[in-house]
Amino acid sequence: CEQERVIDALKARDLWPGAARPAARSPRPAKAKPRPAPNAAPVPDFRALFGQEPVDFWDYTDENGRLIGYTARLEGRDGKKILPVIHNGKTWISEAFPEPRPLYQLPALASRPDAPVLVVEGEKTCCAAQGLLDDQVVVTWPGGTNAVDKVDWTPLAGRRVTLWPDADAPGKKAANQVATILLRLGAATVRAVKLPDDLPQGWDLADPIPEDMDIGQLIAAAVDMRAARLAKLPIKSALTIDLTDYPEAKWAIPGLIPDGVTILAGPKSRGKSFIALDFGIAVATGGPALGSIKCDPGAVLYLALEDGERRIKGRMRAILQGRLVPSALDIATEWRTIDDGGLEDLETWIIAQSNARLVVIDILAKVKGRPDAARGVYDQDYATIGPFHALARKHGIAIVLVHHTNKGSAADPVLRISGTMGLSGAADTTLVLSREARDMYGTLDVRGRDVPEREIALQFDRETGCVIQLGAADDFRKSEQRRAIIRTLIDGGPMRPTAIAQALGKKPGTIRAGLLKMKRDGEITNLADGTYQAVE
Repeated sequence: CEQERVIDALKARDLWPGAARPAARSPRPAKAKPRPAPNAAPVPDFRALFGQEPVDFWDYTDENGRLIGYTARLEGRDGKKILPVIHNGKTWISEAFPEPRPLYQLPALASRPDAPVLVVEGEKTCCAAQGLLDDQVVVTWPGGTNAVDKVDWTPLAGRRVTLWPDADAPGKKAANQVATILLRLGAATVRAVKLPDDLPQGWDLADPIPEDMDIGQLIAAAVDMRAARLAKLPIKSALTIDLTDYPEAKWAIPGLIPDGVTILAGPKSRGKSFIALDFGIAVATGGPALGSIKCDPGAVLYLALEDGERRIKGRMRAILQGRLVPSALDIATEWRTIDDGGLEDLETWIIAQSNARLVVIDILAKVKGRPDAARGVYDQDYATIGPFHALARKHGIAIVLVHHTNKGSAADPVLRISGTMGLSGAADTTLVLSREARDMYGTLDVRGRDVPEREIALQFDRETGCVIQLGAADDFRKSEQRRAIIRTLIDGGPMRPTAIAQALGKKPGTIRAGLLKMKRDGEITNLADGTYQAVE
């Protein structure tokens, strides 16, 4: 017998040679089925076991009709109890069925393989329902609503199943759990009866049937649980999306900052705060950002959390160059963190504006809140952006989060953003500033879901810190190289390509290619001795 149990267990795990692979996997690890009671075992002495006779009891058998155990219904001052009884090989004892527990009515299931199945809660209800519905095999399980996951539901794989819950919250919850298990097992259909709302609390099919209730009609109208769950998923067909007209992306800074969350990152003291304030002033005035990008006007909130009002005043005057300070620009130098009400404060400001367009938070670290030790660093960074995403989507605005870059020199600008890829991965757009200390030129790497990927050349005013865009960074680099070659030829006179390359610290091949293009464009001339000179 022990050998048979081991073989059965191996077959259940698909580890026995020649064992058929099951159509679906049980939601619980496979275990040996409960052992039948000895054939000669007498009916249990319930009074000896419980101190009283049961009101009713039900015998559980396997699919071949071999007795496994009983459940007994006891009633007393403490209410009703349903207690299990199993045989331990010597005598009957009051103990739960071994897991996975058997369904009630297994022989009926086995003898009527094509009949639809009705699952109800409780043995009393099962017997009552079977008397009402001879076209169905009615089954239940031992242990009540809290034991759904302890039951062997595999006999219902491939069957047409309808769930009839009790009229209470635990009954509906249990039916939903059973539906989940049966869908995983591969039941042919899983449907659930929607009970009328006016039934007494806890009503079931063992109670008096209301005169206006048509049981057959309720079963016929049962909800397909697979279809119902599928309908709740946030899924659209590709055709539906293709046929839908969507509004164009809205921009705070056209071509740079669309609605959503943008991270503006750069090294410390390299001008990212000047750029952030430039963005804010451009939107608040409806003027140009970075000197040339025309913006539609709107209300702006700029959180300058690392600067005082005196410094902000100086920067505003440098950017405005005598123009009036925009009334649509609000500024704060302190703010609560997002886990202390800062997000709600942002929403309060947004709602108070008639045309809120842009929120700039300089700097993210000041508002991101306390770390969550239960999460990994990546998950924490990703979750940091989430609340700003939700706020931006809800109100259709752009939020710029100013952030630092690492001290390293990763080739990919996005990898320089301080923290993990969770920040850049969660943001809609990333703007990464690269600029050496005291250099009047820099670049802005632009990437995002709605923006074309590119690199912009920037020029900073040494005196004021103001910044303008010069165009594509590659074009600017080429122009810079040409200017450097001309300056070298003016200062040193006619030179050969190798000498020019040595003077500029460039590769000779790069310089030769550049000289040919410059000669073609009329910027330099090639002398008979192989040297080049600048055109006067």
